[in-house]
Amino acid sequence: MIAELHAKTALVPAPTLQPSPTTMNQLPSASPGSEAAQHLALEVAKYLQSPHPDPSRLTHLLATYGVQLPLASPQMPRSTSTLLDSLPPLPAPGRSASVTSLARKPSSSGGAPPLRALSSCTSSSSSPTLRRATTAPATSSESTHSLLARVADLESQLSAQALDLERVRVQARDARAAADVKSAELDRVERRTKDAQDAAGYWERKANETCEELAEVRAEAVRLQEEREHMKRNVRELEDELVALRSSREQVVAPGLEDELVRLTSEMEEKLKMIEELDASRKRTDHLSQKYVDKMVKLERELQAAEKQVDRLKSEKLEMDSEKNRLKHEYEIKIQQVSAQVRVASDGEPWMPDSCENCLHMCV
Repeated sequence: MIAELHAKTALVPAPTLQPSPTTMNQLPSASPGSEAAQHLALEVAKYLQSPHPDPSRLTHLLATYGVQLPLASPQMPRSTSTLLDSLPPLPAPGRSASVTSLARKPSSSGGAPPLRALSSCTSSSSSPTLRRATTAPATSSESTHSLLARVADLESQLSAQALDLERVRVQARDARAAADVKSAELDRVERRTKDAQDAAGYWERKANETCEELAEVRAEAVRLQEEREHMKRNVRELEDELVALRSSREQVVAPGLEDELVRLTSEMEEKLKMIEELDASRKRTDHLSQKYVDKMVKLERELQAAEKQVDRLKSEKLEMDSEKNRLKHEYEIKIQQVSAQVRVASDGEPWMPDSCENCLHMCV
């Protein structure tokens, strides 16, 4: 800000305070080297060093010592207030100490008059120190503007990079969430597959046991069928004998033959009932076996569908992992680019893109 103010005030021509010849002749006390001139120089120096200078005070001070300004000059303002406004501002402490030293010391070299020393301090054409103070801040102002423009450009680039990084971070977070959802679904399907495999094993064991029982029942039914045929043959033989005995009209019937025939008939009926019961049991067993077989087929189909879904979810999870790794790789590349740009902005070193060899494992 001080440099800009100096650059602005350097364009305004600095007026020179010149005492009026008539006044100097009328007031001999204001002659060079006199006490009045030294006192005037000290008062003017105090006025210039005051934080809030009052123009009326300087006008009264100049009128008291009989100093008149050349109002007829075209470069001078027509009032004391505008003259004071056109004067260059007092330099900051420590910036140009030679100007304040001139105001404090009335005659530092060769016994120069105080007013002439004051005019030489305020003139931009006769003081090399003031010339440096008014020309050097111009270049520093240009460099400051260029640095500010560069900083604004870098800030805009950093803002754009930050937006890109935030977008990549959001994409990576979404991909990670989707991968977590897929992993949870994959775990759930794997648990269902394991339960289906356990159920399939259980029903397979039950089906094997039922098949074994069915084989035993079938063997028993075959054996009973053979006994039934044998009993039928015996009954037919006995009936033939009975018919032959009745046809021969023999009066004497073998004792116990009728009882034996009744006993065999009752046994044959019992065997027939047993065979019917075994046949019904066989039918029930066949029905259960068919039911177990149908359930086994259904479980096998569900198991195959679950395995296909597991394979599909595994492939989707691999794709999500690769997408997550790619986004992570892009995020690291963005971070490297932003770090490199910040390093270039701070150090001024040329930026070269880093190699991607360290991140190849992320692209798999």
